[in-house]
Amino acid sequence: MTEEEIQRQIKISKAVFQRRIKELRTERNLSQKQAAQLLQIPLSTYRKWEKGTAFPYTNQIVTIARTYRVTAKFLVGI
Repeated sequence: MTEEEIQRQIKISKAVFQRRIKELRTERNLSQKQAAQLLQIPLSTYRKWEKGTAFPYTNQIVTIARTYRVTAKFLVGI
């Protein structure tokens, strides 16, 4: 893969993640505050993830996947 292809894939993965965590939260009728509490993270961090202004570390993606009972690959669109 070229650097450009890698950057494009990262951008796509971030967009997929942003959409999927919101979908998973709303499917479970959770507020952003409740989701943040469930994941044991600050509400401000959770909001940034849904807005797409921040992206979680790998270990956080694994925690989110376990919490919502999905795969990490699903969360990032792989």
